[in-house]
Parts: sequence; C-alpha cells; structure tokens
Amino acid sequence: MSAIDSLQQWLKNFNFIICLVLLAIPFVSQSVFAQIQDGTYSSGYYVEMRWNDARKEYEKLKTYELASGFSFDSDGISFRKGSSVKWLYNRWEYKGELSQKREIASDWYLDERGQKIVIDYDNKTLLYYHGYDNGRKVYTQLTLYKNLKMLESDSDDAEEDNDKFRVDMEYVAVYDSKTKKWSDWEEGFNSFVINYNGNGDILHIKPSGKQAVYRNISKQVERKKTQDGKEYQIVEVIDEDGEACSFQIFDDYKIGIKLIYKNAMVQFSQ
Repeated sequence: MSAIDSLQQWLKNFNFIICLVLLAIPFVSQSVFAQIQDGTYSSGYYVEMRWNDARKEYEKLKTYELASGFSFDSDGISFRKGSSVKWLYNRWEYKGELSQKREIASDWYLDERGQKIVIDYDNKTLLYYHGYDNGRKVYTQLTLYKNLKMLESDSDDAEEDNDKFRVDMEYVAVYDSKTKKWSDWEEGFNSFVINYNGNGDILHIKPSGKQAVYRNISKQVERKKTQDGKEYQIVEVIDEDGEACSFQIFDDYKIGIKLIYKNAMVQFSQ
C-alpha cells in the first residue's frame, strides 16, 4: 500500500469517528438537560431582586435566611415559606430546556399568569420571575431560592411537617423568673436545624461553634397562637444537660425562638 493509499484510508477512518462523535452530541445534551425529578425540595435562603431599567439588570434588595419548600409533580408545583404547614399550589407547566446554547443545565416552567420558574441545576438555584410589566416587556421582580436540594426522609410516607430546615438568629436575651425581668438584647449568632433527624430533634449551633442536640420527647408538634394572634409551634425537649424545657418557634422570626424552662427563659431573635 502506497503512502497516498494509507493517508486516504486514515482520512476515511477519521471522518467515521467524527460522525460518531457528532451523532452522540444530542444524546449527551439530553442527559444534561433533564426535567427535575418529582419530589420535595428545600432551599436554605432566598434573595429578593428588582429590575433596574437604567442598568438593564436585576439588583439585589435583601437576603432572607428562611427555609422554603417546593413540591414538584405531574400536576404542578406546590410551595411554602418557613415553618408554615400551609402549601400554596400553583399549576406550573413544564416548558422544557431553557437554552442548550448557554451550556447551563436549566429547565423552565410557566403558569397561567405568565410567571416563570427556572431551575438552574449547575448553581442549585430556583429562579422565580414575577411582576411582569407588559409595557416594558420585563419581569420586574426576581426571587432566587439558593441551595436547592431534595429533602431526605426516612420513608416515602413521611409527613410534610418533618421537613428539615434551618433558622439563624442574631440576638439573644434571658428572662430571670426571680427578678421577673428580661436582660438586654445581646448579639450572638445562633443557628437551629429543626427536624434534625427522624425523631424530630433540634440541632443548636452556638456562637462558639459548639453544638447541642435537643431531644424531642413530644408525640406531635402543637400549633398555637398567643393572645395577640402570633402563631407558633411548640414541642417538649431534653437539652444537652438533661433538663426538660419547651422549644417554641414563632412564624415571625423577629419574635424568634424561646427555650422555656421552669425558672427561666431564653429568647433568640432576628
């Protein structure tokens, strides 16, 4: 075989390989750009943004440390913020892949009012576009739900109330039953992971970094209201020193969390 014949044979083989690669590309794209799996997802915090006409971009307004939940199924998307047991239902229709040209794994959904949800898989973020302005042809508001992940449960029949979520508090005060007075608020970044495990225990991460687990001894979570209408949930727990107390968490995180002992109370607030 001459050198020319060898070169022609090599080119034929090369072209065949290129064709195989080109044929495989669509299948690779389909595996990357896949519709989100049905199930319940959580987000640790969210960011509110607003459209700026002058800059032609969204500007950040505020970040909220508040757990949110999203339930995806064939009928639509249910949504809730914080520890509320109420799920808000909306029929979001799956519209497919947002853009393969951007090389970002993203799916998008649209509801009957034109509001849009985009799932950014690479950044584990759910983008909620709302407040559409027909005149300007732009969504005026954008909410980013960060750290999106599927919730873990011990069984498929786990109740929604057992969803794990985190609450961060910036201030702490102590009530002395002897003086019947509250101390002044002091800065102290405390984090609480609610429903830390299958028993519904609570993990407390203190400002020093030390951790304590409050063992849940209640059969169920009680939902109540104060006399002035403030809603909260409460369970009985055993703290790290073996002392029994009540763990009270308000829907309004500015009121926050209370550890209620026989002779004292500790309150954490945002």
